[in-house]
Amino acid sequence: MLNAPPDTTLPEWLQPLSQNRALVISPSTLHVQDVLLGRGSFGQVWLGKLGTSPVAVKLLDSLHVGGGQQHGDGQQHGGRGNNENNNQDTRQDVAEKGRAVVKEVNIMKQLRSSNVVLFMGVCLSPLSIVTEYCPHGSLYDVIKRSREDPGSTEGKRLTWERRVRMARDAAAVLSGC
Repeated sequence: MLNAPPDTTLPEWLQPLSQNRALVISPSTLHVQDVLLGRGSFGQVWLGKLGTSPVAVKLLDSLHVGGGQQHGDGQQHGGRGNNENNNQDTRQDVAEKGRAVVKEVNIMKQLRSSNVVLFMGVCLSPLSIVTEYCPHGSLYDVIKRSREDPGSTEGKRLTWERRVRMARDAAAVLSGC
């Protein structure tokens, strides 16, 4: 069943995601590892496994709903997803951030392109966005590393021809091609 009745234990802003079961990932199948990959606009990004596939798991700051921060590995993931600066967020602040996350998820689920990181779903407790894992990091990271050390293997592979191709691929995604 793709659509389910609303879960009244979840906040109002999370209802649209919880109703689309095709998007929801069970916490028992998601295993977050102790490898911090980086920080996104709403939280920290950790290496994880969904079944046997490596994934990136964005644990969302101050938006946790129900059941704590335990994933299928049975471990509590300490401070992950808890931004000390956001502990004073009001319910209105959390709802506003939550609606922004729902908007981000709605955009990500529509982007299906070999030039965009694959959105795999959301875990509702703790609230996290799960995407394809990119072992070389973000496009920003790759470009930054190649500029810092142009003589490195990565720097040599990032030729101007390749950079133009990457820009063209990004433009194709933005234009809807």
